Amino acid sequence: MSTAINEASGIVKYLDTTHLNANGQVAIPQEYRDALSLDAGAPLAVLQIGDSLMLIPGQNLLIQLCNRITQIFTRHGVSANEILAGLPEARERVFAQLYPDLATEESSRKSKRRKRK
Repeated sequence: MSTAINEASGIVKYLDTTHLNANGQVAIPQEYRDALSLDAGAPLAVLQIGDSLMLIPGQNLLIQLCNRITQIFTRHGVSANEILAGLPEARERVFAQLYPDLATEESSRKSKRRKRK
């Protein structure tokens, strides 16, 4: 029987306890398989988060996400080359947001290199 626990980050649903067998296999509770329409052989992504494992049924979701992204880019007339051309700038922006001190140092180094040339 499942229990829902309200957490600050959302709802955590405890389904059941399962065991790892001698072959390293884990049985997923029937309730979960039914809720997500998982059949035998369904692909699951396994993520390690700290000392925990997360199973994400998702090849279908990943395919749907990829198809949706493709549709959006196509509808807006954005090519793969345009996306790839924008990646260096996007990486720099994300780096600057996540690591502002390091980004400032990196920017200073690039400026010094340009001045030497």
